[in-house]
Amino acid sequence: IARASFTRELGPFTLSGIFERISPQFTAIGRLGREDKTGWTLDAKAELTEGVSLTASHSYYLVDLSSDHPKRTLDNSASLSWDFGPTLSVSIDHGLVDDDQGNPGFDSGKLDYGIGLSEKLFSDSLSLTLNWRDGFTWRATSDLVRRDTSLGLNAVLKVYPELTLSGSFSRPVSFTDRRTGNESLSGKLDWSYSLPFGTLATNYGITLDRPLGGDTFRRKQNGRLNLRVMKFALGDLSLRPVLTATFQEKEGILTVGTGGTLTLGYSGFTTTTNYNHELSGFWEPRKQVSDRLTLRLSYSGIPDLRPSLTYTWNRSAVIYQGVPKQTVNQSIVGKLSYRPQYGMSEEFSFSLRTSEKKGASSLTGSMRNTFIYPISERISSRFVLDGRYTGAGAQPQLNLSLRGGTDFTLSDTWSASLSASYMTGLKSSGGLYNSLLLELTVTATF
Repeated sequence: IARASFTRELGPFTLSGIFERISPQFTAIGRLGREDKTGWTLDAKAELTEGVSLTASHSYYLVDLSSDHPKRTLDNSASLSWDFGPTLSVSIDHGLVDDDQGNPGFDSGKLDYGIGLSEKLFSDSLSLTLNWRDGFTWRATSDLVRRDTSLGLNAVLKVYPELTLSGSFSRPVSFTDRRTGNESLSGKLDWSYSLPFGTLATNYGITLDRPLGGDTFRRKQNGRLNLRVMKFALGDLSLRPVLTATFQEKEGILTVGTGGTLTLGYSGFTTTTNYNHELSGFWEPRKQVSDRLTLRLSYSGIPDLRPSLTYTWNRSAVIYQGVPKQTVNQSIVGKLSYRPQYGMSEEFSFSLRTSEKKGASSLTGSMRNTFIYPISERISSRFVLDGRYTGAGAQPQLNLSLRGGTDFTLSDTWSASLSASYMTGLKSSGGLYNSLLLELTVTATF
C-alpha cells in the first residue's frame, strides 16, 4: 500500500488531495479476496468574498486491473453558494464509468445539475426553499439518453418556540410525452411542552406519493410521543426515567411500539436500562413482534479510568396463523480505558455475540487492546493486539493480529511513522495462514 496526501491553505483557498495505490498482492485483514486500486482525489474550496463560496472535487481511479473485470471511474463536481439575503446554490456533478473491456472508452455516464433558492422571512420564523434538479444518464452502446427532472418546494414554519410545522412537495417534470417518476407531498409537526416534572414532546409526519399521472396516493404516516422526566434524587441515588410510544402506518399495515429508559446513578456508578417492544400487522394473518432489552453499567469514580459493560438481548418473531418463528440475539460488550493527561494510555475491549435461529446457533467474539507509550515529546510507540473468532457452521474462523509501531515528529512540518503487523489465523481449507506487513508513512504539513 502506498498513500500520499496533502492539504494547503492559501488565504481564502484550501486545496487537499490524496494519491493511493493498493497492489494486487495485498489482502486486507479479514478478507479472502484481493482488490487493487490506483488513483487520486483532489478537493478545493474557496471563499471568493463575503457570502460567496465555491467548492470543487475531482477523482480518477483504476480498480481491479489484474482481474477479469477491471473498472475505470472518473468523477467531477462543483458547487457555488451565494448569500445575498436569499441564498442561491448551484451544483453540477459529472461521472464516467468504463467497465466493459469490449468497448473502447467509457461505457456509461451521468450529468446532474441543480439550482436552489432559499429565504428566511418574518424574523427567521418561516423558511422557504425552491429546488430544481435535472439529470442525464446514458450508455455508450445505446443512443438513448434518459433525463430525470424534478421540482421541489420545502417550507418550515416556527409557530411558537415549542411548535414547528414543515412540509415539502416534489414532482417530476417531463419535456416529452413520456411520464415517469413519482410526485410526493409530505408534512410534519413537532411540538414540545414543559411540565412541572419534565418535558413532553411529540411529532407526527405524513407522506403521500403516487406515480406521475396516477389517481390514488399511497399513504405513509408515523408518530412519536416522548415523556422525559427531570432527574431527581433519593439521598445519594439519582433517577431519570424516559417513556416513549410510537406508531407507523404504511399502506394499511399498522405498527405500534412502546418503550422506556431508566438511568440510575450512585457514587460514581451509572446504570442504564432500556426496553422496547414493537408489534406490526394488526388485523393481519402475519404479524411481527420484536423486543429489545439493553443494560449498561459504567463507573467514573477513579480518575482517568473508565470501565463499562453492556448486555443486549434482542428477540424478533414472525407469527403466521398463530405459529411463531423467532430469532434471539444476545451480546456482551466490555470496555476498559486508562487515559491520563500525560504518560502512557491503554484501552481494552471485548465482545461476545450469540444468535439462535431455527434451532441453529452461532457465536462471534472479538477483542482489541491498544497500548500507547510516549518515549519523548517527539517519539511515541504503540502496540495493538486484535483478535476475532466466528463459530458458525462446520468450519470456525479465527484471525489474530499484532501491530507495533513508532511515530516520529521530526519538525513542525515533517512527521513519520514506521510499523510492522503480523497476522495469523485459520484458513478455510484448514491449517494456519501467516502474513507480515511493513508500513512507512511520511507526512508533511505546510
